[in-house]
Amino acid sequence: MTKYEECPLLQNPPEQTTLLLLEGVHTFGRMGNNLIEFLHSLQFARDNDAVVGVIMGSWPMHLILDMWMAIHDGDVAAWRAFMEQAFCIRIF
Repeated sequence: MTKYEECPLLQNPPEQTTLLLLEGVHTFGRMGNNLIEFLHSLQFARDNDAVVGVIMGSWPMHLILDMWMAIHDGDVAAWRAFMEQAFCIRIF
């Protein structure tokens, strides 16, 4: 369990970090398929010692915000920190 609740890769310097970048605003298929695609990217990155990078305003951000991880009280910095730790991602 400890293996999946920590994210040491976020502490590495950028030149030592492999990044799987998710960008773009267009999606294909239904929302459920897009969610599965996002979750597959998280698993692929974890299996290959990489960090998923997500561009703010891209399709994964729209998916997450529309479905369940809305920003509460307008505190974007706290939300961003929570998301980065929860999903082991880097938001740009």
